[in-house]
Amino acid sequence: MPSPGSLNDQGDALVALLAGIHPDVTDASIVARGSPACLPALIIRPLAGEGAAAGGGGCTCETRWGVFVLADAALDCLENSQALVNELASNCGEHSIPATLKPNRKTPTPLNVTVDDAPAALGAAIHAVEPATQFGLTQFNTDGAPNAYGAVIPVVIRYHCC
Repeated sequence: MPSPGSLNDQGDALVALLAGIHPDVTDASIVARGSPACLPALIIRPLAGEGAAAGGGGCTCETRWGVFVLADAALDCLENSQALVNELASNCGEHSIPATLKPNRKTPTPLNVTVDDAPAALGAAIHAVEPATQFGLTQFNTDGAPNAYGAVIPVVIRYHCC
């Protein structure tokens, strides 16, 4: 049974919300565990585990996630990679990760998971999507020179925990 405090279930729910976000990002390249096969990719990882949410009265917990947006940074396509990352990290637009995860700034976005091929409410919701940070070159599947351009989009998930 899904658990609102399970990082695996939260990660799976974020992956499901981001499926089909952009024609250049295949669903196989949107992962919460493991590594995507190729770029561009969305790698979803916890930034901070369960903690008490500020103003939650002690019974509301939150976890913090990062959506790492990565695109190939080969010299012949760095400009295109920057444009793709900027498009995905933007607060608006058809392919905006923040707008997809939190379409209404005042209303939390409920998270769902699939159980026995049917959607099920997780009992957790996205309460905030913060502005993208850490834009720049990084390494992807290499020990060599940076080969990817990316950014991180912080996401806050809250749920009842008592």
